[in-house]
Amino acid sequence: MDRIERLPVILSIAGSDNTSGAGIQADIRAAAAAGAYAMTAVTAVTVQGLGGVVAVEPTANVGAQIDEALRIGVDAVKIGLVASAGQAREIASRLESLPEGTPIVVDTIMNPTAGRGFAASADDFAAKMEPLLRIATVATPNHSEFRALYPYEKGLSTAMDGFCRRYGSRAVAVTGVEIGPDELMDVLYYDGGKVRRIPHCIVDTPNTHGTGCSLSAAIAARMAQGRPAADAFEDAVDWLCEALERGADVRFASGWHGAANFF
Repeated sequence: MDRIERLPVILSIAGSDNTSGAGIQADIRAAAAAGAYAMTAVTAVTVQGLGGVVAVEPTANVGAQIDEALRIGVDAVKIGLVASAGQAREIASRLESLPEGTPIVVDTIMNPTAGRGFAASADDFAAKMEPLLRIATVATPNHSEFRALYPYEKGLSTAMDGFCRRYGSRAVAVTGVEIGPDELMDVLYYDGGKVRRIPHCIVDTPNTHGTGCSLSAAIAARMAQGRPAADAFEDAVDWLCEALERGADVRFASGWHGAANFF
């Protein structure tokens, strides 16, 4: 086995998912799959099950968790679920001490597929996300989250430019854009006007829990290795599609829709 001289480290600031399908649990697996190590700062403890999210309990010491991780040192940060606008402001404030140029990937989580929501309204969602989007190297909303943050009628590329100007993010990756009955496209807007589009098939599987978490953590892990945003994004999308395909036929006895990333 080759000796690893220095292990890339990401800090996952996100919620805990007791089913281990999403949140920090998915982030740890995605980082490990990319050859990186994940430290965590838990923003909330969620209770999840067959009916989706049952309860969300914010944590009171997220700032202290972040401080200790930064003292150890991180190469990139991934931010997932935040419990409130106040918590988002605290996270952004603590990250001010990061070395200049440290990548920050913000996964804009509005609501889960099933169960209790995380945001009461689009306005509440935008208020929570704004402090984090201002410091984001890459934001990764799915298409519906992007529309909630930046409503538009046509011209996705133009809207993505407007999004970056409105919130201050350096780049935005919009996932799950439908381009046909059996095909989706993920789109990255970066470097002030460049666009990278990645069409991919829809994997026929019930195991999709945590796809957004896994993708954003995979991007952060690759950027922690020094890869530019566009290359990290494209490779992470390819990896996630492969992970979904590998686990497509796995079934849980209870009928639970399982994790997207568990191999």
